[in-house]
Amino acid sequence: MIRLKTLTRQLLIASALCATTTIVGAASSQPQSTTTSATELRSLQRLEATLNALPDDWERRVQSVSTRLGIPESPWSQLVDSAINPGDYRCETTDLSLWIDGTVTPDLISAIRGIGSELGSNFANSVLDFPQYDALLFGSESSSNYFGVNGEYTHLLTSEMKDLKRFWDIDSSKIQLLPFHGADVFSSVERLERVIKALYGVSDEVAKLAAQSVYDHIHAYPSLKGGNHPLFTFNAFAFSPKPGSGLEDLGDRIIMGDGMMQGMAAIGFGDVAPRAVLGHEFGHQVQYDNDLFESDLTGAEATRRTELMADAFSTYFLTHKRGATLNAKRLLPSLNSFYQIGDCNFSSSNHHGTPDQRFNASIWGSDLAASAQKKGHILPSLTVSDLFERELPILVKPDAN
Repeated sequence: MIRLKTLTRQLLIASALCATTTIVGAASSQPQSTTTSATELRSLQRLEATLNALPDDWERRVQSVSTRLGIPESPWSQLVDSAINPGDYRCETTDLSLWIDGTVTPDLISAIRGIGSELGSNFANSVLDFPQYDALLFGSESSSNYFGVNGEYTHLLTSEMKDLKRFWDIDSSKIQLLPFHGADVFSSVERLERVIKALYGVSDEVAKLAAQSVYDHIHAYPSLKGGNHPLFTFNAFAFSPKPGSGLEDLGDRIIMGDGMMQGMAAIGFGDVAPRAVLGHEFGHQVQYDNDLFESDLTGAEATRRTELMADAFSTYFLTHKRGATLNAKRLLPSLNSFYQIGDCNFSSSNHHGTPDQRFNASIWGSDLAASAQKKGHILPSLTVSDLFERELPILVKPDAN
């Protein structure tokens, strides 16, 4: 991270050494020696060598990654933007948000702080997203791909992806469905090296040094589980390269992380929620194809509009006679899945809608499928979006009173 380049080497190394001797010690509950071990010394020397080799514009490169790649913001970090008045809306804590809170243990906080102290906070924050960068930049559809930590959602999601492609009236033949797993990336210095080199445009030598430092730090903290903590994969997103971005060869992608599915399974929605989330992300591909991201709205309201529309697209497919044909018994868990991923981050440009709004948008989508006079007829996607636009003011109407 570049900002560290403005600090003295002595202060940087002292900070890294302090984190190594105190935070790691707290995580392991073992007394720590105040004497620098040979392993610690090698780690510090490698860290110093990495920092010496970083380009002066490292911070700019770190901060431009998400913008350049067009990856949606992770639920673990938020950007402050113009606020929707939170006093206008009822917004409750969901079981999923409580589960997320429960995964953020004191040991985990110590680990993240330790990595931030040693590698710099901006670079450490980008490290959390390395698994999704790896999937986006280097992933490809393959029979060896698996979804879920143990592959438990592989058949479910690959089968639904085929159904989604048949259902919606866009050219979806080249949309790839890809997983991302934390442990896979962080267990390989070579994979870390290629991600770092691709993201930041550094030399092979610098990428190798940085990759080894990341590997060492991830595996120094047991609470991170070698990268298998859901922190690293609590996301799912749709990607479509912008013309002129230099990423056109990647094509359209939907990328599903283990952490999201782990969280939904933990609160009892493991059998339906992954399908609902995939339907939602495919809804974003429908939006990309139809240029539906453009509107007169800005900030949080603009994001809320596209996210609620994708919820509606998902349940329209899930309940349609020619879609996933969920019956009433299985519909409720699907609707509750969207409720669970609602948020109260009214001041964030990444605000996706309150739990109630997401639930109601999903109900609207399922009602639209049920109300069709010709049960086998699939409405054109632009018709669905037009009908949704008319309903949006009702869906987001203040409901605090």
